[in-house]
Amino acid sequence: MAFPGKGRALRRGRTVTGFLLTASVPILAILVMGYVVNALYPFQRLIAYESAPKAHPIPNWQLVRRSGALVGNANAPVLIAEFSDFECPACAYAHGRLRELQAIFGDTLAISFHYYPLEDIHPNAHTAAMAAECANVQGRFDSMQDLLFAEQDSLGVRPWDILAREAGVADIAEFRRCLTSEAAGRRIRIDQELGKKLGVRATPTLIVQGMMLPPGVLGGDSLPDLIRRSSTLKNR
Repeated sequence: MAFPGKGRALRRGRTVTGFLLTASVPILAILVMGYVVNALYPFQRLIAYESAPKAHPIPNWQLVRRSGALVGNANAPVLIAEFSDFECPACAYAHGRLRELQAIFGDTLAISFHYYPLEDIHPNAHTAAMAAECANVQGRFDSMQDLLFAEQDSLGVRPWDILAREAGVADIAEFRRCLTSEAAGRRIRIDQELGKKLGVRATPTLIVQGMMLPPGVLGGDSLPDLIRRSSTLKNR
């Protein structure tokens, strides 16, 4: 005996079953892939850690620490040599971060600033470095570097002597003469040549007590921890 609706019901059942099987294949693949990724994650992290650049000692640290424009306590147990570019956004961030660290560590930490303008990509960086050095000659480097980083988007637009006046430079006529002087230019070339000898490839580059740091240590706890360890070792 035949039932007219039975065949249709069977066909519908097969259709639903086939649909469920078809839909479950990609879902199963995703679940398997997720399991594999999670299983491999520790190994991926290990590989990334092993291949990441590490801090390494530089030669002639005493020469480096004696050069540069000093910000902070000259007798600080920890010194960071900073190779920087006033038109570099990452350098502006680094400047703010180093200011925070100096506020935390006080006289324990000093910064030795080295001019490293990347002139191929930052057209105003060299003149900004000249302006900072000319302010440095008159004892106003610290306030001038703050201003140059704060006014980074206006470099090359606002007159340099106006910036110098805002930074507290007393003799503006002398500042203007200095801005095109061989002496200021030579000072910047010395820093650039030193950076190249040390293997500086980008800005900002930081060297903490003779250890050149890889990029990406300004955020988080790595740098403060390194400063604490350096201070402890220095005082032993």
